[in-house]
Amino acid sequence: MLSSKILVLKNYDDTLLQAVVDPAGSSLQRHHSPSTTPEKKAGHDAWSDTPSEHDTARTLRVVLFSKFGTMYDAASSKELATWLVHAHICWLNYLLKGFLHRDISISNVLVLKSRSEVFQVPEGTGRSPIIWRNDLSEEAQTWHKKVTHILAELPITETTSPLAFVTDGDMSANLCKYLADATERGERSGIPEFMSDKLRRAFEMNTHHLHNPIEDLSSLFFVGVWAILFNCRNQPRRTAEEYQWREDLGTGDRTQRCKVIGEIFMCSAEGEYIGSPIVSQWLSTLEKWKRALDELNGLWAREVLRVKPGGQSDTDYFPLRFYEFGLRGLSVVLVPLAELLRQLEKDGGPDF
Repeated sequence: MLSSKILVLKNYDDTLLQAVVDPAGSSLQRHHSPSTTPEKKAGHDAWSDTPSEHDTARTLRVVLFSKFGTMYDAASSKELATWLVHAHICWLNYLLKGFLHRDISISNVLVLKSRSEVFQVPEGTGRSPIIWRNDLSEEAQTWHKKVTHILAELPITETTSPLAFVTDGDMSANLCKYLADATERGERSGIPEFMSDKLRRAFEMNTHHLHNPIEDLSSLFFVGVWAILFNCRNQPRRTAEEYQWREDLGTGDRTQRCKVIGEIFMCSAEGEYIGSPIVSQWLSTLEKWKRALDELNGLWAREVLRVKPGGQSDTDYFPLRFYEFGLRGLSVVLVPLAELLRQLEKDGGPDF
């Protein structure tokens, strides 16, 4: 048992505990294996100290003792950008441990009120907050170095003790098992409002879709959008347009969400935007961020899906490509976030 004033972890699977805790709380969660028996499907008390006789599916439990903040609580754009960087780091470390989250939403990214020794990211190479895998391809190693370099140059406090982390891994997938099962591999997972456009379309059409790292990165983008438009400190200065964007996002309709993103792009292209401070500061970054993700989606299709060797199994082919694109994706996403952080540092980045 690992205990502190922040949390108590009760584990029944040392491997998963390591996978979750090593990335410094990258996914503190209640995690289940697939429910294959009537007893497992019946469910159990998630907070019980003693597992039931049928509780073989439960691998990790978390009891939280102190209050956590949410992404809505950011007091400045710099604070929000820092939290988003930390959340991305924790998500990537979780992936590099062999688990794909598949359920990222605004409610599944929590913020610590203060730093804790429990949430420490082990060093990968040098002072990198990104963990290391010995089986990374040469290209993945190159992206690892690039991510490490970008993070080292960011004008924020140390990234090895993150303040924001991804939680709630009930839908997370062990990559090897996930890719080996054709049925499970095609299952769609996530909160519709935070799904990528492709995953959301598959969800609505009830078609199979391989959940890849870019889906999770896209979910983190929409976490950013919600954190900006629903920020608690900007309410009195919201424009009618911003309230409409919030209402459209709240419908959960994919068409309405696309309309909001399109209008954000339009406002960004027009230059000066008169609205709440947080939206004004983030418009250009959101546009660059979303376009970067769209480009990554194209690269995934061209460089991974269309060139898969005919005789190679999914379990042999995809995991290394998942790690590669997780690292590559973070290096791409960090560029607009880094630009914003440097600009805020130059301008002073006042609180809202």
